[in-house]
Amino acid sequence: MTIEERRLAFLNETVEFYSQDPKGRRAVLAKFTMPTCRYRTDDGRKCAIGRHIPDDLYHTGMEGALTTETMKTLPSEISELGISFLEAVQGLHDNNKYWDENGLTEQGHMKRRYIFFTFCTEQN
Repeated sequence: MTIEERRLAFLNETVEFYSQDPKGRRAVLAKFTMPTCRYRTDDGRKCAIGRHIPDDLYHTGMEGALTTETMKTLPSEISELGISFLEAVQGLHDNNKYWDENGLTEQGHMKRRYIFFTFCTEQN
């Protein structure tokens, strides 16, 4: 499987997972002025990247931006997809304008298409 095919599979699985229960599965906290995403929430929700961080490697100091240190905690089949791609998928997950109770909004579908054409197609 090519890197583009693996990225597409990851993107599709992520969208499918969060579309099943966007409010209940997304790890977005609304107690701040701007909603904020967490790798893990106190009630057990996990973000698009956080759900792939093994429990024994997770710590609250990881919260914030996706860093090379956080990338090292991910399984190799995930980290090999690349930090730019994973940041794009994380951005899709994090932003409330991309989701409603039914899954992706129209803007969410546009963001997903952008990620697809940027990272999941062979660049010549």
